[in-house]
Amino acid sequence: MSRSTFILVVSLYGLLLSLGMLFAPEPLLQGYGNPVKDTLHVVLFQFLGMSNLGVAIIGLLIRNAEPSLGLRAFLTGQAVTLVGGVALGVYHVTMMGVPNSTFFTVDSLWRLALGLGMVYYLMRLKPVASLA
Repeated sequence: MSRSTFILVVSLYGLLLSLGMLFAPEPLLQGYGNPVKDTLHVVLFQFLGMSNLGVAIIGLLIRNAEPSLGLRAFLTGQAVTLVGGVALGVYHVTMMGVPNSTFFTVDSLWRLALGLGMVYYLMRLKPVASLA
């Protein structure tokens, strides 16, 4: 799979998840294992959905870019966000007693694969002269 196609897949997933977080936060929160419907969780989830939407749009706009500092920054940021988010989620479930769910497990494995894919494409990126 080409880097451009991979970034497209990641960005479309981010876009889909963001729209769910913005417009259907309660069902998604329940899918992640949070049975409580309270305003604080919904508001926070929507805020994170908006942040996620911005990153997904950046991905759609930068996916065909030639190797550059901007592309390198995007790949690095996505790798940290995806892999770090999985690590944080596992910590929350195993150490803090946050409820686990099948949706969380599948989503975490998917995000880990996407994050490792970002690392792979980052490592294959040709050096940029302006980075030296």
